Formats: sequence, structure tokens, C-alpha cells
Amino acid sequence: MRKIQITQFLLLIIIILLSSCDMNRKKTEEKGYTSKENFDQFYKAFFTDSLFQMSRINFPLLGPHTKNVGSTFGDSISSEWKEEEWTMIKKLFPNQDSIIQIGQNVYKRRINKTDSIVEERIFIENSGFEELQKFVIKDGKWYLSYYSLANY
Repeated sequence: MRKIQITQFLLLIIIILLSSCDMNRKKTEEKGYTSKENFDQFYKAFFTDSLFQMSRINFPLLGPHTKNVGSTFGDSISSEWKEEEWTMIKKLFPNQDSIIQIGQNVYKRRINKTDSIVEERIFIENSGFEELQKFVIKDGKWYLSYYSLANY
């Protein structure tokens, strides 16, 4: 009889502990604390998988760029990218380099990282060429939130 009471007591403690863990997990999710995706893994997938890239951009995407309108007046400037005009962007820097040379052009890269925003700027000094990408974390996943491409 005493063994049954001890067994029931232990079973009750286990049930309480398990339900407590589940309640803590739910509270954490409600507050927005979710595990965060590794940026380096995201970055690699973003630039190698076109379907993944498209899934991690919320269109219309903010960012000025020159847009060919096919008229005699030339190009126009747009302040956002639409999904139908998007072409997969490729990674220009193969490693963690900050300077590379392609032909006569010397490209430089600057990266600013925080826990929730990563900003990558690629440019050719004194040329008018600049590519700016901003990635933000949303619900534990990284997304491209801004993309600007300028060539003055």
C-alpha cells in the first residue's frame, strides 16, 4: 500500500513538472522569444538558393534603384522592388573578404552587425557604384528588408 502511494506521488510530481515546462515554453513564445536563425547559415542559403531567397523577401521591397522603362526619356528611379522584376542577387564576395578585384574594379565591403540587423555595403570608391543590403530578424528568421543598387 505504501509503495502505491509513493508511486502515485512521484507520478504526480512528474506530471506537474512536465506541464510546468510546457507552460514556460508557451509563455516564451507569446513574448516573442524564439530561437534565432544563424545569420551565416541564412546568408549562405540566401545567395545560393533562388527559392529560399524569394521566400525571405517581403515584397514590395524598399530600396531605390534605376529601372529601365524602355522609353526615349531613359531610365527612371523606383523606390521599391516588385516581385515580378526581381532577379536573384548573387554573392559577390566568395569568403569573408572585405576587398576583391574583378578586372579593373576594386570592390570594397563593409558589414555592420547587431543582434537584429545586418547591413552590408559593397562599393567601388569614387565611382558611384554602391549596393546596400539590410537584413532584419523577424520571428527568429532573417529577411532581406532593404536593397539599394546605385550606379551613378
